[in-house]
Order: sequence, then C-alpha cells, then structure tokens
Amino acid sequence: MTDLLEPAALSPAEAAAHAEAIAFATERHAGQVRKGTSLPYIVHPLEVAAHLARAYPDRPALVTAGLLHDTLEDTATTREEIEARFGPEVARLVAAVTKRPFRAPWALDVRDPDVVRLKAADCVSNLRATLVDLRRDGPATFRRFRGGEAAKRAYYERLGRRIAETLPGDPLAERLGRLVRMLDIGP
Repeated sequence: MTDLLEPAALSPAEAAAHAEAIAFATERHAGQVRKGTSLPYIVHPLEVAAHLARAYPDRPALVTAGLLHDTLEDTATTREEIEARFGPEVARLVAAVTKRPFRAPWALDVRDPDVVRLKAADCVSNLRATLVDLRRDGPATFRRFRGGEAAKRAYYERLGRRIAETLPGDPLAERLGRLVRMLDIGP
C-alpha cells in the first residue's frame, strides 16, 4: 500500500506528509474498530487514501486528507491541529466532510470537486465494507446503523446520485454507483 500512497511523482515533502499523516491517523484512531467488527479503524482511512491515490495521483493534499478524514469526527483532534501539521488545504478538505449536526451528508459543497472526491472515496470504502458484511452476516448487518436497512439504502442512493451528478465520468463516482447498485441487489 505504501507505493499507492507515495507515488514516484511526489516530492520528498509530499511523501513525508503522507507518512506523517499515516502515523498521525494511526495514533489518533488507536483502539477504535470498524462498526460491528474487530477490524482496526485505521484500515478505513488507509483504504480511502488508496482509492484517492489511484484515482488522483497528482493530488497529494487530497490523499493526505483521505488519511485524516475522520480525525475531526471520531477523535479529539482539532481543525487547527490538522492545519498546523498538514496545511490549510488538508484541514479545509477534512472539515468539509466532517459530519455536523443538522447537515445532511448530501449537502456537500459541490463547488469544490475535491470535497466531493473525498466523500466519494469515503463512501466507496464504507459501502464496500457493508457489502462484505452483508455477505457474511446477512440483513443483521443493518442493525448496527441508525435507521436500519431502509435508511442506509436511501442514504447511499441519495448521496451516490449527488456525487454522480457533481462528478460525471469520475472513476470513484462510477465505482460508488456500481456499489450502490450491488446494495440494491442484496447479499
């Protein structure tokens, strides 16, 4: 995975930022596990970053934001801390995809394609994990989500449609669309 997160096109400073972000996210998410599993949580940010690195190898700040995207939401990390260590662009992207009360996830700032790309990679990772769990555990998988099966399906359909409308032809938007269709088919 290191090769995907540190492509040859990166400057030494960009490669160092990725390595620092991996260490930072690993430390901040220590002891956390993926919902309903014993899988260390850090697997998710690494997967998000790998999706972004494959699709957008020329956007190192976006990949760094993928590594850090849940630190504001799920740890005691502050935006100021991210900005001081990783710069204003990374902090802005992470803050843009952080859940806030009373703000629907499909209310993304679609004026910024990188915000939408980051959310698409997050959704691809989450939906892929949900589909794996559905194959293993069946419909009981949906009990771990607020609102249950109908709410989760509606969430991904609406968010997937919003992302596809914003990024037509984008590789992650297309992958998300395929995964949403797989969710409709069921386990």
